[in-house]
Amino acid sequence: MRTRKDEEYTDDIALFNQMTDFVQKNTGLTGENTSLFHLEMWAYVHGIATMFATDFLSLDWELVSKMITDAYQGLKKQHHTED
Repeated sequence: MRTRKDEEYTDDIALFNQMTDFVQKNTGLTGENTSLFHLEMWAYVHGIATMFATDFLSLDWELVSKMITDAYQGLKKQHHTED
């Protein structure tokens, strides 16, 4: 793990559009909710992956799948209730 604050970042519009289309297709969300949904899921999954990569956490894959599914369903419900 390292700081990345000084790394150059370039926008990948094609990848962003692909992500937006995927989230919209699978959740029915639109607009800002689409980007926020993606960011929230990415942060959650990244956190789990980081704990695995640093040997901080060792969980059964079935449990990890359930955790991610629960987060996905909860966020989907949360964003739909805000519309």
